[in-house]
Amino acid sequence: MSGHERGIVLSEWETLDPTNCDALQGFFLGESQATSTTIQTLHDSRLIRLTELRHGLRVQAFSHVGRLKVGNLSITVLPKLPGTSMLNLLRYAYGFRNLRLLSNSPQFMEPCGFEDLLVAQLNVEAQELISRGLRRSYVPRDERLSSPRGRIDVGRLARDGGLLTATLPCRHYPRIENTKLNQVLRAGLELAGSMASGLMLRRESRRLALLTEESVSSVQLNAARLAEAERSLSRLTESYAPALSIIRLLFNSQGVTLEDRSQADRLPGFLFDMNAFFQHLISRFLRENLPGYEVVDEQGLKPGRLRHDR
Repeated sequence: MSGHERGIVLSEWETLDPTNCDALQGFFLGESQATSTTIQTLHDSRLIRLTELRHGLRVQAFSHVGRLKVGNLSITVLPKLPGTSMLNLLRYAYGFRNLRLLSNSPQFMEPCGFEDLLVAQLNVEAQELISRGLRRSYVPRDERLSSPRGRIDVGRLARDGGLLTATLPCRHYPRIENTKLNQVLRAGLELAGSMASGLMLRRESRRLALLTEESVSSVQLNAARLAEAERSLSRLTESYAPALSIIRLLFNSQGVTLEDRSQADRLPGFLFDMNAFFQHLISRFLRENLPGYEVVDEQGLKPGRLRHDR
């Protein structure tokens, strides 16, 4: 195994080997159990195929794009679409704000990576939400107050044996920014700040997260909390939908979890499935351009169920 870091860049569905990539000549990942397990997991999931040849390593990309680190090898897989076109399709498919955030330089994605497209767009979405003022909601609170607000909790007062202190038990509803939506937004910005490869993007994500620090609690981002925030979207909070979509994409694509291991054991990287993206893109296009028809998205197959039941 080579003792120093090596990095390669290829496009989706492209294959690099020692014959067309000098960085892979004489390079091997080693024979440790951890490395073998990682290579097998990537192969079984059809994320990336790594094959050791006689004179070096062969790397075969499939439909996933992004960045992944295996041992001393850093792999960057770029979409075939140029950065500007890809961004426009992302905005259309997921309903992102049509704001300018990238230059038209086709070299943007090569030094940065596909994940930076999503991070940059999330920064724009978050900046817009923060500039307009984070959404506030009435949150129930039960606490003892020296200056009563809301409704006095007579039942609790009786259970406590009357007035023992200079406070009264009250149930009131302050209108605050520390809501589940804003907590997930802050957690998403913190996640973006750790995933972006560009220094300026990381700084911007962390700066935006710090702007919410005084009024929004820090929470651990997980699937349940993200799903709860998505379910809470309504007509009044629909402006959060694009930001939540990006956070969902970042969360679902942050590396690979090895079999029989915890979330903390993810491989460092970001992998985004272009097949799933184009399916989402076509689904929205058909819904908007086939009036009178119902478009049903693909559903996961279950045992004994081979088609969509109407």
